[in-house]
Amino acid sequence: MKTRITSMVLLVFLLIPVSVFSSMDTPPEELRERIVTLRNWRLMEVLDLKGARAERVFSILKRFDRRREELIRERRRLIHKLNQLLKEGDTEEINRTLKRLLDTEISIAKLKKEELNALSEVLSPEERARYLLFIERFSRELKRLIGIERRGLKRDRPE
Repeated sequence: MKTRITSMVLLVFLLIPVSVFSSMDTPPEELRERIVTLRNWRLMEVLDLKGARAERVFSILKRFDRRREELIRERRRLIHKLNQLLKEGDTEEINRTLKRLLDTEISIAKLKKEELNALSEVLSPEERARYLLFIERFSRELKRLIGIERRGLKRDRPE
């Protein structure tokens, strides 16, 4: 019963930020803050975090969030560039871009490892495992909801 109520509450909180995607007036920074707030709220529940311990966990996550966003932004940029280069057929530039893309992927993996090591100061191995599983589910659900919102926006556009 508690799981069902928690899932319903999560869905409501997830839909709030999703409705913001359709608003052109919402700055990306505000949207990012809403998503981080939702993530942190859910983590408090999943990991049973309270008080100073929660603050320590969120402080660690905040240190890594910006760096992760930069790397993910770079990854997207390189994938877009690779797509363009394939149309142009510039083999040398494709090779350089592939190398940079792979280096970026490695940096993302290293950052994830650093984050988990930093969290080990506050969280037990079981809690770190629950954290990783939660982040995977949260990211997947967020992507799904963003996809639904984007499809809805495309449907609402006049042709």
